[in-house]
Amino acid sequence: MRGQKISDILAKVVSYAFHPLWITSYATLFVSWKLFFTTLIFTALLPLANTIVYIKNIHASLTIPDRKQRTIPYLITIACYLLWSNFVNRYFALPPILKSIMLGMILTLIIIAAVNFWWKISAHMASIAGLISACLALQYHTGVTYFLVLAVLYTLAIVICWARTKLDAHTPEQLAVGFLVGLTTIFATAIII
Repeated sequence: MRGQKISDILAKVVSYAFHPLWITSYATLFVSWKLFFTTLIFTALLPLANTIVYIKNIHASLTIPDRKQRTIPYLITIACYLLWSNFVNRYFALPPILKSIMLGMILTLIIIAAVNFWWKISAHMASIAGLISACLALQYHTGVTYFLVLAVLYTLAIVICWARTKLDAHTPEQLAVGFLVGLTTIFATAIII
């Protein structure tokens, strides 16, 4: 019983630590501190603050387990990402590949929000897969191998998948589709654009 409680707590810690709201900010830590703080404000803190106001009004849980109640938070997050993209493109000199990855992130969010009208998919898995995809796209464009980073990210994806399964937040199909959406959308955008 105690072991089960510890594993439940660990699964919750993993789910909160690698929540989709934080993943983009984590990624920008490797670019610059200014970009990190800008990203944290636009893609994490603003959506979080607005979502908290929303869930208080509808008396929902912070995890928003009901698929139908996720539409507004997704739309809020998409709007914040669009503001972030506009701000970053205006005030930061980023290489084209990073701009393509940013666009891929926004498209991933739009796909998740659209699918959410009919079916719940894992935004957790889409976000970690998006980070993996961004590394693969950078590797493709620069020729630099990110073996260690990718190994860590794939390991994290497995841990996040375990956590979401342990919390009974998603079915295996929802986890797999979330992962595929994040992986393919960002990579395709970065390759095509």
